[in-house]
This record gives sequence, structure tokens and C-alpha cells, in this order.
Amino acid sequence: MSSIKMGLFLAATLLISSGAWASAVTLENGNSTLSIDPASVAGDSSWVVDGKNLLAKQWFWYRVGGSGPEASIDAIGAPTSVTVSDGDGDNLNDRAVLKYAYTAGNFRITVDQMLTGGTAGSGVSDISVVIKITNLGNTKMDFHLFQLCDLDLDAAGDTVAISGGNTADQSGGMSLASESVVTTPSHHAVGLDGSLLTALNDASATTLDDSNGPVTGNAQWAFQWDFSINPGSTAIVSKDLTVVPEPATMVLLALGGLVTFRRRNRK
Repeated sequence: MSSIKMGLFLAATLLISSGAWASAVTLENGNSTLSIDPASVAGDSSWVVDGKNLLAKQWFWYRVGGSGPEASIDAIGAPTSVTVSDGDGDNLNDRAVLKYAYTAGNFRITVDQMLTGGTAGSGVSDISVVIKITNLGNTKMDFHLFQLCDLDLDAAGDTVAISGGNTADQSGGMSLASESVVTTPSHHAVGLDGSLLTALNDASATTLDDSNGPVTGNAQWAFQWDFSINPGSTAIVSKDLTVVPEPATMVLLALGGLVTFRRRNRK
């Protein structure tokens, strides 16, 4: 990277806090806005694409060992640092890196999210996430990570199904959403009416039931990763969530010359 480009990149990066951070973070790119509350279970609480909010909740829970309960990652405490940056030079922050350090538990969690919006009116948007869990202790750690995603593509209800153990597809209204996970989950599940959220927030240890669906209604899905992390080692989860118009709408948009979305590579 040239010195000029490096200078521009550093100028576009803002370290919001080197201490505990408790305020919401907003990412913006193209036709999309993502709202994140890193210090509460609200987590990713809004994903607005072309003026419509498609997201009720996306967030992460963890458990160390075989006994419950799970806890949302914000229960560790507010992030020790939050870094937001502008990856494409449009003067809008589109990437957030949240770091949670649990000194008493001898581990650190980093959540790196990037928002890539489409052109106005395209109905296309993408959220990529990389999660790193580092064992800071001296013994092997039995660590369990959970992700819950609750999209609301249509107020009347959506249909969700999981295929291959690592891909969730949801349809509703005029949109289709798909999440693919590079790090294959140990377990997965689909559910209705907040059942998965209830399971993650109760007092028992959760193992997702590997249900595939499809289910239709107030639907959500969850993935679970079971890791045995050696001292000083890091487990990594990489995933990508994309929303596009349903096929008939895509044809109409393409005929109108509105679909010009291009995915950006993570630097």
C-alpha cells in the first residue's frame, strides 16, 4: 500500500474508545444502515435497506463448559474498544470492530462487522461478520458460541429453512435473505415466536436441535459452534448475510437498470 493510501486509510479510521464503550454504533453504506448496540442484548437491532427495516435482532451468546446458562456477549461488559472505519472513502463509516475482554474468564471476543449497501432502490445489501475467540488462559477452554438471527422481511410472516448445516435462507414479502457460514456450525436450528431467543436466555445449557425447517411465521434461526481452544490460540467464525429482491422483483429492477450492486472485499 502506498504512503498516500495508507494515510487516507488511517485518516478514515476512528477509535471511538479505548475504555468501556456503551453507546450505539451506526454503519452506513449505499442504500443501507446498520444499527448496533454493543453494550446490551439488543445487539444488531436495525438493518434498514431502501428505507425498510428488515432486522429485529442479530446477536451472539456464549457458554464456557458444558453447564448453563448461556450469556450474551455484552454480559462480559461493555466493549473495551470500538473501532469504526470508512472502507470506501464515502465519508460514512461502514465497518465496526468490537472487542470484549473477559479478564476473569481468561478470554477475549472480537466481533468485526462490515456493511455493504447496494445502489438506491436495488433492495440489495450485505453484512459480513468475523468473530474471533482467543483463549488468554493457561488451560484448554471448552467454548460454545451461538448466533441468533431474527429477520422481519414481511410483517405477515416469513419462511426460513437451513440447508447443508451452514446456510440459512429466508423469504418474505419482496425480499430473499441468505446467510452462509464459512466455519461450519456444530449445530443449528430454526424456530418460531422467539423460541430460540428464550432458549438462549434461560438458565439451562442449550444445544441446538439441528432442525432444518422450513418454518413459516415469526421465524428465526440460530447457529452453534463448539470449540476446544488451546492456550494462546484463537477460534474464528466467518459468515455473510445478504438480502436481495425476490426473483420477479429482481427481473423488474434489472430491466430498469437499477441492479448495479458490487460486493467489496474486506481489506
